[in-house]
Amino acid sequence: MDEPFGALDDFTRREMSEELLRIYAEQQCSVFFVTHSLPEAVLLSDHIVVLKPRPGRVQSIIDIALPRPRSANVRSSSEFRRYLDQLEVMIFGDGHA
Repeated sequence: MDEPFGALDDFTRREMSEELLRIYAEQQCSVFFVTHSLPEAVLLSDHIVVLKPRPGRVQSIIDIALPRPRSANVRSSSEFRRYLDQLEVMIFGDGHA
């Protein structure tokens, strides 16, 4: 899925993320999901592949160990925040805002 929620407003994007989590809990299927949204990546993923720009090469693979079944409520957890912080430092450096 290549940025399937990219053109959606925030409310609808969150609803679709929850729907994808529900479908995954039912079907246990693999999904390759491309996004530029770090929170979306952490919420939906078991593994995040961070690419380097031009040419696109793998910079890092981060395993997301948040429990499943997962709900959008996980966004308020300290573990979720730690993953976001790790990604932000990796992508933007220590001086990110």
